[in-house]
Amino acid sequence: MIELTRRAAPVLAWGLQTMRRMTRTLGISTNEAGLQWVTAALLIAVLGACGRDDEAMPVQTRLAPGAAATVEQVDEDPMRFQGKRVRLGGEIDKVYSPRAFELEGEGVWWDEQILVVTRSPVTIGGRILTEDDEVMVTGKVRKLTVAEVERELGWDLDPQIEVEFRDLPVLVADAVTMSDAQAAWSEKEHPQGTMVGLMRLWSAPDLTLLAGQSLIASDVPVRRKIGKAMWIGYNELGQILVVPNDAADLELIEEGERVTISGTVEKMPAAAEASRLWNLPEELEAQLGTAPVYINATRVEEAALDKMTMNFRR
Repeated sequence: MIELTRRAAPVLAWGLQTMRRMTRTLGISTNEAGLQWVTAALLIAVLGACGRDDEAMPVQTRLAPGAAATVEQVDEDPMRFQGKRVRLGGEIDKVYSPRAFELEGEGVWWDEQILVVTRSPVTIGGRILTEDDEVMVTGKVRKLTVAEVERELGWDLDPQIEVEFRDLPVLVADAVTMSDAQAAWSEKEHPQGTMVGLMRLWSAPDLTLLAGQSLIASDVPVRRKIGKAMWIGYNELGQILVVPNDAADLELIEEGERVTISGTVEKMPAAAEASRLWNLPEELEAQLGTAPVYINATRVEEAALDKMTMNFRR
């Protein structure tokens, strides 16, 4: 009987969550006690099957830290994922605050959801997350015991969240990446969010609006190097000026090599001032005058592939 109850517990949790979601979706007003009674009745109906089909129960495998999972898997078997670090992908269905949102997966009959909360606000590319954003979220699965989760987060949950998600699985996230892989947020490394790659720089209608945003770009060709600056890009038309904080970084880089950089997008100073600051020839002032931004690089290094090639040659 104890083993039967243990196996039935995830079914009860899933059933209660499903009933809450159905009543909310259909706009049905009911109290928590009523939902629990209905769910208990559903559970009783399946207890016999659980007992008779003992050999058909799936074998639970050990979950690797940070393993990819689905919202549906966590919803249907929360005990398996409790306390585990996972990576979930989906679409944001509802935003409660910059530190709490509902992530929607892909269900068979209806989409499954899980509450995602963070210790600090999530900002990506200078904005907070919004509904319909497609994201990849990494964190630990917890049971929403209000006091324990609030203690871990360091802030009080909204009363609406407490009612809708009480005792259900919740993901305490420390990293969020946009599914287009062009922007990311990390609680420790990028608390203000960062752009990934150069695509947003080339596609933004007004580059000056990106000033102040951090950026990481990997495996980008160096088109040319002059004075204290270099131009990077995948072709002649799509180049951007990079000025390393440490001039020594530039000395180690050659034209034609590929680099990985991280830094901040900054507004371009007046052409004459930029030419003076970075030891650029006067004939480049016209080009500088048409460039709205540049990258102030805190790190510049050879891309991994170029490093491997150099080591092989040696």
